[in-house]
Amino acid sequence: SAGVPPSQDTRRYSTSRVNCEAGYDVAPGLLLGMRFELPLLRRYTGRDVEVDNVMYEIWSPNSVQTPFCPGRMRAGFQLIPYEREQRRFDGQPGRFDYCEFPQYDLEDRDWLPFTRRPSTIHTTESCLAGVQPLCVFWYRSPTSTAGVYGSFLDNLGTWFGELGAQSEELRVQQRIDDEDWARSPALPTQGDFEALRDCRVYEDAVDLLARMQRQMRERAAWIAMIRAMATSSIDSSEVWVKGYPVADESYIGVFINDAMKSKVAWLLSVGVPVFIAHRYERHELPRSTALGTPKLTSFTEGTEVSARKGPLRNGFAFIAAREGFAVTEYEADQGRAPDLLDASRCQSFSSSLFLEARAKARAAQAELPREPPRLPLTGDDLRFEAPPLQRVLIHPRRVEWIVPPPIPPNREGRRWEKWEMTQDEETGEYIFLKHGHKWRSEGYAKVWYDRHLSRELYVDEDWEMENGVVDVVTFGAPAPRVRYYDATDQDRHRRAKPSHWMYRSARHPIPTMIGMAPTHPVASDLP
Repeated sequence: SAGVPPSQDTRRYSTSRVNCEAGYDVAPGLLLGMRFELPLLRRYTGRDVEVDNVMYEIWSPNSVQTPFCPGRMRAGFQLIPYEREQRRFDGQPGRFDYCEFPQYDLEDRDWLPFTRRPSTIHTTESCLAGVQPLCVFWYRSPTSTAGVYGSFLDNLGTWFGELGAQSEELRVQQRIDDEDWARSPALPTQGDFEALRDCRVYEDAVDLLARMQRQMRERAAWIAMIRAMATSSIDSSEVWVKGYPVADESYIGVFINDAMKSKVAWLLSVGVPVFIAHRYERHELPRSTALGTPKLTSFTEGTEVSARKGPLRNGFAFIAAREGFAVTEYEADQGRAPDLLDASRCQSFSSSLFLEARAKARAAQAELPREPPRLPLTGDDLRFEAPPLQRVLIHPRRVEWIVPPPIPPNREGRRWEKWEMTQDEETGEYIFLKHGHKWRSEGYAKVWYDRHLSRELYVDEDWEMENGVVDVVTFGAPAPRVRYYDATDQDRHRRAKPSHWMYRSARHPIPTMIGMAPTHPVASDLP
């Protein structure tokens, strides 16, 4: 049926759908930082990406892949929408497809990192039927009595039978208990195969086959995980001492920002590719700047996604374009969750430059760096840059303690300046503006005091204090790390020196405590 004219081709859609490529160019929402510090880096592969004036690093300590980074998926997001118009033309979930791209570690589906990469499957392997697109295995002639090619269905059935046999063999040999067996991902049913064989509506077959293929690929990943658990001869506890092998690049892998250290050690020991996503802070030194390497401008550039984009590379997109359907509007942030840094992760631990510097310091028995390297500052930058915060790691499962300075002396005979925290009208960023002495706050700001610069700081009530601050009443807290402007000049706002530390009172009530330095907190004082 290859010579069937387009007007008679039975590969048709009854309604518009979402573009197969929708959402891939949207910057991901990341789980920032990591739960632990990688103590051993044997190799590095990665890239810097700049999107919307924010710099990111996507890298791996054991794999040479350059994977697409899907980021966080919003809770409750439907991978395959119920409404046909909200599905993609290829029936696939898109950026959060765990069978196509490495995702964040999911404890309840810990076999997903063992999913085979489609590009590594050989034409002689039976699992090839699990990734082949329906659009090339569908009878196109309107006079045909069949829908899906019989040979393709036979190949899919052969792989299905192999998966069932391998699962049963593992169940007997490895003595998999009922609870673990119940967790194994379900295979398609015989009814699914019959429905696919009898289906005469192309778009129905697209959706059905996409689901069946994902189910079978997920079961294959589960089998690979069980085999790895049974055959691994490497003590995962020794990985950080003896090292780990290069990754098996046939696996999709996993982003480990939220994974536990013991889990990552085991994944490394059995050759699963592991990846780390890092968002550079404003004054942090990007790797591309430090080493003079190129930076990319898209998260798809250089990944397997870019090789599939466009109607000429994607048969489903080609058919949709030929049919002239208006592509359903796709919300740019559909399914995307915002960046998240919680108390269980340290922001610096996802930076490759920071980890490399720490490793070199340990080898040289030098003092360990406390934060990632920063951008070289110009003379003007230094004038308007607050001193870096001192951080101390008290416990590996707690956030770093932000060390306060000694209690400063009370200032006598100086008038307090008034500084208001507000949002820049153009950028929306928080800033501080200096006002005249007659100015009065009209909002619900909390008043803090910079005793060193004699400033009253009217801090927005929604401002969240950074994790790691202990005993605020006695030792205060870091002032917001934002830009400061003198607004008393009516013609222009001039940059001003920022505040470094602030207190809840203008004077310390106990004079004998002046100059007292803080003692190290106990781990339970930190989140």
